Amino acid sequence: LESMPCGGGSPLAHGLSLAIRTGLNTMKVKQDVGRVVIVCITDGRANIPLELSTENKFTPSSDPESKEGMPSRKFLKDEVLSCSK
Repeated sequence: LESMPCGGGSPLAHGLSLAIRTGLNTMKVKQDVGRVVIVCITDGRANIPLELSTENKFTPSSDPESKEGMPSRKFLKDEVLSCSK
């Protein structure tokens, strides 16, 4: 882990979304898959909104607490929690 690059922008919500989609698709295609487990190693700080990582834009009006066109911590936290449900 020490040699892995870290810091900067990590689209946590996007990563969780892709992992979930991959797991669900695997369960549909392969009937012999009993359980899918996602292991996520993270500092838990979301800093890139899902919209920005998928569409290369962020709509500040979607977050009333955004400042200078950037999403608030609450917005990012809620987005990640929503993806993980």
